[in-house]
Amino acid sequence: MTNGALLTEEEARQSTRLTSQGLVTLSDRDIATTVETIAQAEKLVETVLEPDIDYGLHPGTNSMAVKDSGSAKITNAFNTYPEHTILHVTERDDMLSYLVQAKLVHRLSGAVVGSGVGACSTKESKYAYRWVKNPEEYGFDKKSLKYNKENKKYRIPNPEIEDLDNTILKMASKRAELDAANSLPGVASGLKKLFQGKGQDKDKEGPRWTAFWSEVSTLGMGEDTVHSLLGVKSMKDWLSKGKSLNQAVEILAKYKNSEIQSQQPQETEGQQGEETELPHIDDARLQGWQIARQRASELSITDKQIRDWFAHYQLEVGKADFAKALPREDITNEMLSNLVSMLDAYKEKRTVEKNQSNILD
Repeated sequence: MTNGALLTEEEARQSTRLTSQGLVTLSDRDIATTVETIAQAEKLVETVLEPDIDYGLHPGTNSMAVKDSGSAKITNAFNTYPEHTILHVTERDDMLSYLVQAKLVHRLSGAVVGSGVGACSTKESKYAYRWVKNPEEYGFDKKSLKYNKENKKYRIPNPEIEDLDNTILKMASKRAELDAANSLPGVASGLKKLFQGKGQDKDKEGPRWTAFWSEVSTLGMGEDTVHSLLGVKSMKDWLSKGKSLNQAVEILAKYKNSEIQSQQPQETEGQQGEETELPHIDDARLQGWQIARQRASELSITDKQIRDWFAHYQLEVGKADFAKALPREDITNEMLSNLVSMLDAYKEKRTVEKNQSNILD
């Protein structure tokens, strides 16, 4: 292994030595390697990140934060790529939320070298509301609305909230990637040194606490419930046991999903005892699904048309499936690609027929 390179899982196992009491022993060489690796990582962070492009003041606060481009630069510099898993989804008429885990995979070794979680919800003010000049056009009375004198606009509930599925999922994924980037060796300390004296409030605890309780809120859990499920009096007690906030979120998400499963119709005899896996979906399939749903909605595709098309793949898929934000596991990338092509051709055919009709009229 070259200096500063990431250890693979196998190398880590070979280099780990335990005492008879089960404690890990470290040599002077181990310590020197760790110090050098962290120093190089801190130098990397300072070198590759550009102010105002990759990091800057977080909107509405006095704290510095890494931006999407900065997170991407860090993960690429470590020669890793993110793999996403959706830990939890809430779909209601009044709210859509996602809780996503991002694992950073080393391109050469295939080892997972970092992980993080992120959440996003339509309850967040930037998604839940819109600022408009004429709220009456949307059916709202000016007297009951918040008014911005500077912009001369009124705040109304977002009239296009149902169109935010992809936006909410992508934002949760980006937050998870940023959290994962911070878990890489030397990155957190490198960022702290980089941001020092550049606007952050040193007396406040790190932003991870705010993110953690936001993610927990997405699961619909309060502080007492969290402490009860984790078996601690406070989250500081949880951390004192050597556990992380990410681990807490993953455990709580699994509990929430198992709770939802228990409220579903009971499994058949042949299904009982099978382990329930967390949902996972890759970016390409998600993007194909979102495009297919949008096309189907624009063209007012009927339930029968959807069922007839998927019957070619011997699948029973109907309009009710298209009302969901995520595709079924048996709907593949190839199916979605073919479906989008078919819908585009169908749209073009309808446009030509409409134009011909207008000419005859």
